Amino acid sequence: MLKQWMKLLSAFTLGAAFCFTIGLYFVSNIVDRNDELISKMAQGQLDLSRYSYSNEANEIIKASNALALESSCDGELSSDIPEALSLTSLFLGTITQQPSKTYEQSIATALIVQSHLRDNGKIEAADSLLVAMKSYCEANINIFMSCEKIDNTLPSFQPDCG
Repeated sequence: MLKQWMKLLSAFTLGAAFCFTIGLYFVSNIVDRNDELISKMAQGQLDLSRYSYSNEANEIIKASNALALESSCDGELSSDIPEALSLTSLFLGTITQQPSKTYEQSIATALIVQSHLRDNGKIEAADSLLVAMKSYCEANINIFMSCEKIDNTLPSFQPDCG
């Protein structure tokens, strides 16, 4: 009887050791993957941080605003082009740190583009641009002006395509 118990105990011990080893392997594999993922996320945040305080983003925003104004005033181009350019500058301005002049320029450009979209009957696109402008304002310019003023500015704002 003692031999049987010894066999059962040794089989149980070997099985438990085997299960423990496999479990340890999977847990360590998951921990390694999580460490790798955290490292990649940290590197991405570092890259974004470096970019957000660089002058490159400011130059891209200024160029995007200038192209949006130019293409908005050109009646032969599709109204999707200035909308995309304006949304690009609003998005980049939201994720980066910029001077207040750049923030104001982006809002003014978006207002001009929105006015042109409304004039061309693209009400849905103009409304989506308004939503983007409000979130941009709340993220960046809320300390300089009230974001509710954007709604009041729209009817009286007229673009200058001279």
